[in-house]
Amino acid sequence: MLFIGIDGGQSGSRAALADESGTILARVEGPALFSAATGTEPTLLADIAALVRRLRDESGAQRDVVRSLVAGISGQDAQARIPRAAIAAEEARLVHDSEIAHAAALAGYRGILVIAGSGSVALGTDAAAHAVRRGGWGTTFGDEGSAFWIARAAIGAAMRASEDGIATSLIASICRHFEVPSLRALQKGTLRRTTSPLEIARFAARVLEQASDGDAVAARVRDGAAEALCELVVRVEQQLGGRSAQSDTPVSYAGRVFDDAGLRDAWRERVVAAIPKARVVAPRAEPVTGALILAYRDAGRDFPPALLRSATS
Repeated sequence: MLFIGIDGGQSGSRAALADESGTILARVEGPALFSAATGTEPTLLADIAALVRRLRDESGAQRDVVRSLVAGISGQDAQARIPRAAIAAEEARLVHDSEIAHAAALAGYRGILVIAGSGSVALGTDAAAHAVRRGGWGTTFGDEGSAFWIARAAIGAAMRASEDGIATSLIASICRHFEVPSLRALQKGTLRRTTSPLEIARFAARVLEQASDGDAVAARVRDGAAEALCELVVRVEQQLGGRSAQSDTPVSYAGRVFDDAGLRDAWRERVVAAIPKARVVAPRAEPVTGALILAYRDAGRDFPPALLRSATS
């Protein structure tokens, strides 16, 4: 019996195939996967089927039965079953990508996960398996604390600083990053839509670096992002709090924004101050492993402990 996990994001996808013992037999990477409607769009299903074929080719397991497949897909609001005619698996379903990230970070157990990458979202579960999700509304309406939010806030802060005559290294960095002669040129390029949200989001890493280097304007943006990401956790905890009799609340994180130690520390301090019973823990595994954890669960099994060791080896 084989199990497949897929982490489908807007910038690319990862897939892994494991056996009953939890040993990873194959890993592949593929195109971006995004669900704009029900999760049963023909193109999306065709891309998933292609990943499955590549996993089989990579592992040499051409004839073994795929017992269960779980794919976490960006934009997938509600879980959806994949028909066997589309994917050769006894059981296959699509879930929101936050579900696989949560399972990976907390090894399939209860707690709260906040994700900050291109967007931001928080997902929490309690001991009774109740789930609460907050955020994830996209760059136009939300995604507070995300890479796009950080970059946009930093650019706006730099524009105001230039008007007020406040010194900040962000101005020169912005012009270098976007290859423009001035902030005004960037503004006009954005109005003409020659600057994409993804290009803007990529600037977030530089903002966080400059915050660590002591730029006061960048540091205020970083702290604002930490506060916004803490607020996501608090909102989830408040909704779960009435149902939970647990003495502590495991809280974890995922996404490239949390790669920055300064932001991660600022966020952790705020979470612990806001939720006295919070226990902040490092993520146990990557989202693709979380998809495998859910695949074992769909088959009515506990995931093998070897899975976490195999996934990180």
